[in-house]
Amino acid sequence: MTAEELVRRVITEQLAPITSYVMETSLEELDADSLDAVRMVQDFEEALDVEVSNQEISKLKTVGDMVELVKRYGKDKITA
Repeated sequence: MTAEELVRRVITEQLAPITSYVMETSLEELDADSLDAVRMVQDFEEALDVEVSNQEISKLKTVGDMVELVKRYGKDKITA
């Protein structure tokens, strides 16, 4: 699974199915609040068996930020 696929899966499970988005799509545009961001990161943590700091979570503003977070923390567990 790629980082993009994991992010799409988690967003779909936590929020709603996404038919299209770009990396610049903000979490606000997806109607996600800070609690939604925490829940999505918890799913990433579980899938990747990692722990993400609250400081990192607070930096998440776009889909691209989430993909980069997954790439950084899951470098040994996701495909390119």
